[in-house]
Amino acid sequence: MNESGISLWVIYDHPFDFPQAFVARRYVIDRPTADIIQGHTLEAVREKLPAGLARIERDPKDDPKIVEMWL
Repeated sequence: MNESGISLWVIYDHPFDFPQAFVARRYVIDRPTADIIQGHTLEAVREKLPAGLARIERDPKDDPKIVEMWL
């Protein structure tokens, strides 16, 4: 993780570029970073997230592939 600022991890359910996995992507403010976590299950991805984050429910207006966010 090479960028500083407020990080937000967004977990996706089998996104188009990773159709075989759940994927968490880290954003700094509103910019995507190169940081990605993959797992075969949602729980596997959650276990790999940095400690101390708080879960945020997805908004109904979010992309349907978004499961949740962590701040």
